[in-house]
Amino acid sequence: MAGTQGGLAPPVQDFLSSDDLYHRASGIASWTEMATYISQPGYPELSEVNQARLIRIPPGKTPEDFLAEMEGVFADYGIRSFQVRVDPRTRPPDLGAFLAGKGFLEREDWIYMSDSIPDLPRLPIHILDATYAPVLRDFEQIHDRRNTQELDGVLCVQLAELRRFRRESGIVKEFVAYFEGKPAGAVTVLQGEKTLRVKDVVVDPLYQGSGVREAMLAMVVQDGFLRGAKTAGLFGEDLDFREDILERLGFRRAAPVAGYLREGRRLS
Repeated sequence: MAGTQGGLAPPVQDFLSSDDLYHRASGIASWTEMATYISQPGYPELSEVNQARLIRIPPGKTPEDFLAEMEGVFADYGIRSFQVRVDPRTRPPDLGAFLAGKGFLEREDWIYMSDSIPDLPRLPIHILDATYAPVLRDFEQIHDRRNTQELDGVLCVQLAELRRFRRESGIVKEFVAYFEGKPAGAVTVLQGEKTLRVKDVVVDPLYQGSGVREAMLAMVVQDGFLRGAKTAGLFGEDLDFREDILERLGFRRAAPVAGYLREGRRLS
């Protein structure tokens, strides 16, 4: 892949643009817009931890500006832990050192990209679009079973509301994978004009280690290419696939993305 502006290849630029679309459609392109987004009716207040987000830093913003705006936005929400990815197109070169001095851990993530249709595994599995009510019910149940193993009940309800909120915005496509006719996993993607962005791959705990997770990823990528995508991309940390599995499915490291995490205390 030939590099372009900022050393990023065109497919990576398209991938980041799809993330822009996701955030813009959700009302998030800056910390201030994030505050607006999470104040909208229907958005759950995740008061203890917030999900990783890719944040663009406007030109001219210093690391001090970045941190001050972040702390101001989240002070009202009492968030104790926060993880953020910074868009490599707008990241100030001294941001990492500055945030390290403020108690943030840097966690490098990678964007993985593929421009080839993966071979489908030989498993008795098929996927269905969750726009159908029975499929959507299975989609929600899979997420709930996964979340209740790790999170408390209130947060599980909030996450369900967050999925509904994003679904109604029309920016995601959701699928359920059926293994031998039974719901086994759920996938969320953004289908852009050129790029399929894989957001989430969840396997029902009953099917962990069965190969269903890899099969689902291969099938939604194939579906995205058939719908007109030229490339598919994902954040490695989001999906937590082993790199050899991603490579077997045609994905390769395309660009590093810096993430920052601070845990166990309020930001302010």
